[in-house]
Amino acid sequence: MKQSNLVHLSGNRLVVTSLEISNRFEKRHDDVLKAIKNIECSQHFRHRNFAESSYNNRQNKSQPMYEITRDGFVFLCMGFTGQQAAHWKERYIEAFNAMEQALRAPNVDAIGNHVKALQAELLKNRPRMAKVLKLRGAGFSKRETAKMLGFGETTIRKEMAIIEKCGYHVGPVGTQLDLFGGE
Repeated sequence: MKQSNLVHLSGNRLVVTSLEISNRFEKRHDDVLKAIKNIECSQHFRHRNFAESSYNNRQNKSQPMYEITRDGFVFLCMGFTGQQAAHWKERYIEAFNAMEQALRAPNVDAIGNHVKALQAELLKNRPRMAKVLKLRGAGFSKRETAKMLGFGETTIRKEMAIIEKCGYHVGPVGTQLDLFGGE
């Protein structure tokens, strides 16, 4: 089973359900609910880490369950023992960490596509900038570019400053998209 199936996002929090814990740890769900109700922790901790929820059983009747944060999971499951419990504790901790890392990582493809679309729109609306970029990307100096286009070097410098702020890097290999400001 994929780790991402063990935990899910609920609002802005990563959680696992008490039902899922009962299934994985091979415990009766009512025993897991009882363990949560009897857990010895502060009300503040309980409120932050064990959210009451519900699910529909096979008879389509609403049944109680909890959505449990990573901290709540660790607190609750520390007491579970045995080889099966150890196995699932590790899987859940790995799943929480993997999901958290995936949520924090930037979606480079989406960012890249967005930046490319903005750059294309900019060059479409600023034909002079497109010409400057093309000549500079072909290896012409600012002075040569200014002369070829009939502009002053100051104008070319200003255009280049805008071009570079838009994520383009003009170097020895031509024009390159640079999403994160490095070379």
